[in-house]
Amino acid sequence: MTILPELFQPFHLRATPARIWAMRLRKLNSAYPYRLTETVSATANSQTAMPESTRVVDFAAPDRSHMKWSGGRGGDIEAISIGEKHYWFADGKWSAGTLAVIHGIKSQ
Repeated sequence: MTILPELFQPFHLRATPARIWAMRLRKLNSAYPYRLTETVSATANSQTAMPESTRVVDFAAPDRSHMKWSGGRGGDIEAISIGEKHYWFADGKWSAGTLAVIHGIKSQ
């Protein structure tokens, strides 16, 4: 990712954190395709509070993604989003709907 070098000059008035963040976000919005990989675990009181899980998301376009989450307490999950359609694989079966329906938000 390339950011304009003049934004990093000392005391440059345009180099605010908000402007730098906005420029990076604009770059990311046109950086397709790309992959995000996260590995997460947690402990509390020296005990495992959340087992290690991995989420891999492939972003093909602003409205197209494919996600696989493995190792979590709920088992492996897979999701595909294409525009407003969302396909979700959990408990051995696929479900389809919109993102609003999947997340429990009712459309008006």
